[in-house]
Amino acid sequence: MAQDRLVGVTVVFLVGVAVSIVLVPILSRLARRWNLLDHPGGRKQHERPVPVVGGLAIALSVFLSLGLSMWLFPHSGSTDIWLVAGMSAIGAVGLVDDFWDLHARSKGLLQVLIIAPLVLFSGIVVARLGDLFGVGSITLHALAVPFTILCLLGYVNAINMLDGLDGLAGGVSFVALIFLALIAWLEHRFGLLMEIAIVAGATLGFLFYNLRTPWRRRASVFLGDAGSLVLGLAVGWFGVHTTADQGIHVAKAMDVAWVLALPVMDTLVIMARRVLLLRNPFKPDRMHLHHVLLDLGCSTGLATGLMILLSGVYGLAGFLGYRFDWPSWVLFTIFIVVFTLHWAFVEFAHRRTTARRYVIPAKSVLR
Repeated sequence: MAQDRLVGVTVVFLVGVAVSIVLVPILSRLARRWNLLDHPGGRKQHERPVPVVGGLAIALSVFLSLGLSMWLFPHSGSTDIWLVAGMSAIGAVGLVDDFWDLHARSKGLLQVLIIAPLVLFSGIVVARLGDLFGVGSITLHALAVPFTILCLLGYVNAINMLDGLDGLAGGVSFVALIFLALIAWLEHRFGLLMEIAIVAGATLGFLFYNLRTPWRRRASVFLGDAGSLVLGLAVGWFGVHTTADQGIHVAKAMDVAWVLALPVMDTLVIMARRVLLLRNPFKPDRMHLHHVLLDLGCSTGLATGLMILLSGVYGLAGFLGYRFDWPSWVLFTIFIVVFTLHWAFVEFAHRRTTARRYVIPAKSVLR
């Protein structure tokens, strides 16, 4: 039985990859007709207009692959109507934003109107935070629903803000999906595992066109807001699912927090720093970790690779925490330490690169 399930997961994963690989070039050609392009200028560093249909390709690949999994494995429970509805709605919001550049408040309100009913009607929530302080498990009770909504909103926007380099948001999301799939496998939740495998496959297919490699110097397609919102919701939704009480050994909240840690830490550092500096926390700047790495002299490919590797380290910590049932207070304490180091590194690098910009070269002084 376990072998048959593994074969099924592999099949839907490969189907997701194949469908995404086929759809991206087709949608890219259509995007040029529809002018669904990301044009260079301002804070954008690419040299020519690039189609922003990665998210559409991922979403369509997921829906087609889910349909195929229903046909091939009718009793797998692999089709979550709430996931399909949420991805469709938030993908539509992102697509409108890619076309007409929605105001941040409007986009945020629409996200709330999508995610709140999703959590309320599905009943899938983060019910417990675990023993974070070593004095007893924290149960959320009535706060479970608003806390879950806040978590999903935060993660969706964290992935959206992470989407600043070729392959970064997709690569980090793919790594998180792999570790969530391993947890779902150990939880014996075949339906959830099938869904994760399908989204992971669709994401990998997109990365063939978006991730810089020796044979691809530049991304030929971008995620767009549609893609980052869809991926953020899907990965966040799977994270919430793995903590639900549906198995003997259920993932703790801190296990999942580590799997999703990189975009969460980066966003929390940025927001906290802006607030402390009395700035608008939603106003863009160049203090994200990937910006800092670029300012320190890393190439785009190297910065992306380092962050994907770091995401893998964090994901491994979460998986090992689940596998060996490490105490939540230990994981939480280490999380706070790493978060502090992240903030300190960003501050140090920012001061160093800022000081470098204002140093007058010796030759200029002599002249």
